[in-house]
Amino acid sequence: MSQTPGVDPTSSEVSSVAERVSEPPSDSARDLAGRERNGRRRGRRPGAKGESSSWRRLAREFVVIAAGALAALAGQAWWQNRQDRERERDYLRHLLADTRENAQHIDRLIADDSSSELTVRRVATFIYDSAPPPPRDTIASWFLDGGFFSSSAFYPLTDTYTALLATGDLRLLRDEALRRELVAYAARMDAEREGMGRYMQQVVGDGSRIVRTFPFMRRLFSGDTARMRAEARAFPFERLRHDPDATLYVFALENAKFNRLHHLRTLRAETSRLRERLDALNIEASPPNK
Repeated sequence: MSQTPGVDPTSSEVSSVAERVSEPPSDSARDLAGRERNGRRRGRRPGAKGESSSWRRLAREFVVIAAGALAALAGQAWWQNRQDRERERDYLRHLLADTRENAQHIDRLIADDSSSELTVRRVATFIYDSAPPPPRDTIASWFLDGGFFSSSAFYPLTDTYTALLATGDLRLLRDEALRRELVAYAARMDAEREGMGRYMQQVVGDGSRIVRTFPFMRRLFSGDTARMRAEARAFPFERLRHDPDATLYVFALENAKFNRLHHLRTLRAETSRLRERLDALNIEASPPNK
């Protein structure tokens, strides 16, 4: 085989290979290399893209469910608050009406008992003093028409107060000072009812002593008022000055009347304060659900 003088064939081949290696790769070669690298990545982390998509979908579903639950709770809380405000308004309206009625009732009781107390004082003055007695008809009128034995009944309206305390609905009233005042007022009403029982016991508890001391009163419940009046006008009232039972009874009655009026006036003052507090809330003019 002939060879070109001065040329090394091995050196020539090496130079050709070096030139091909130094040339930049073609676009097709780069694409092929990129697909191979991506394939290797997918081979190393199988399903990574699908898992990421599933987590994002679960997160979105959780957010939707949580938002729906919060919206439902908020709606329920709003509705409950609306109902509570309506019930509070109803309670306050009834409290105001009951308190006004009780105030009027207490005023009537004080007027009646004040008149009765004045009669008892007149009888006491007649019994305790030695001054000449007034005409017999005058003394008889004290017992028959002056309210000496009268005792006005006290039946306050307490249904609303009782319902608030018994059911726990007192919590619906947002005014803390009003809640405390209502609790104290309800206790005062209970005490007044108990005091009424003691007062009645003092006034008419011992019927035998009343009939023995004032015999004309035995016809009080018979309906024969004409005969009772006739016997009262004929009764020798001067002898009451020397009757220990009469003295004790009149003294006990004086004490009972005094205490009753004191309690009623105290209750009237507390009722007036409560009514003023309720009036200040402007319940009747305020819009519902406020």
